[in-house]
Amino acid sequence: MDPMIASQAIGTIITTLMSEIAKIQAEITAETQLSSGRVTPQLESLRNKLQALQAQSDAEQKRLTGRDESMAKLLAPYQSLLTDQEIARQTYIAALTAQHASLAEAKRQQLYLIDIVAPTLSQEARRPQRMRAIMLTFLMSIGAWIAGRMLGGALRDHL
Repeated sequence: MDPMIASQAIGTIITTLMSEIAKIQAEITAETQLSSGRVTPQLESLRNKLQALQAQSDAEQKRLTGRDESMAKLLAPYQSLLTDQEIARQTYIAALTAQHASLAEAKRQQLYLIDIVAPTLSQEARRPQRMRAIMLTFLMSIGAWIAGRMLGGALRDHL
């Protein structure tokens, strides 16, 4: 139950009771003037009705602003909760707006990323082949040594 709505309803009841009290007081004044100050059954009935309405009005006011179980005690924490709810709602809306902006930016940037050829994994592992490189270096070194020896031998024969 919403304490704000309940307190407004009680306020409406109190206002209605106050208008009834004012109406009865006007009737009592009119009846007193008509009866020239004598107590009549009609006047006694109006006074009883006035007392009942005032008692009801006092009870409703205590219900609204009393000390024990009043609506006033519920309104302060309820107002705090409403404030917290409003802050949370605004924070949620801000986060949602930021998320939508981020998604729109990501979609805008995604347009620039076009795959011409899809990346694939290599079919065979390619890694340094050390033994092959060592053997190739060794063979080339021997070939260079043999060529150097032959060139040296040819130069000695001609000189």
